[in-house]
Amino acid sequence: PKLLNFSSMSALRSASATSLRILSVTAAGRPCGAAMAFQPVIDGHVLTHRPIDLVAAGAGSHIDLLTGTNSDEYLLFTFLDNRPRSRDEFVARLNRVGLDESHLDRFADDSDNYKGATDRLMTELVFRGPADELLTAHGGRAFDYEFTFKSAAAGGALGACHALELPFV
Repeated sequence: PKLLNFSSMSALRSASATSLRILSVTAAGRPCGAAMAFQPVIDGHVLTHRPIDLVAAGAGSHIDLLTGTNSDEYLLFTFLDNRPRSRDEFVARLNRVGLDESHLDRFADDSDNYKGATDRLMTELVFRGPADELLTAHGGRAFDYEFTFKSAAAGGALGACHALELPFV
């Protein structure tokens, strides 16, 4: 079977990890600067188009949609890494995801540590942005939320991180 432009399973097995990562992002149809481990893959058989394009074309418009994000989603993935980030590191991160320095104030605060800015940027790119895109594309009734309850776990370092809302729903 043909999988991600490989003509055989042996060709797939011999591919480098870098090639597979590039192909997985390409197949998912949407690079975001931090590819998720599990996401839809356009395989040409089961999934023929990007899911967001299918939704924009009317798929699922007869179904009410509820989506939302947590205010500190990305903290779940970075709370153990508390090393300070410099302004230059943050600007480099902005550049890697296709943004320039004009977006600095949108994510940075008054501190000299840009870790928080990086967490806010990645929350926007990986979670909030795609949720907003889905809401905009959906042709039916759609509802969204932002979960802001901050956990006291780990001395409060998790904030309102990814999946914290699950026990509440």
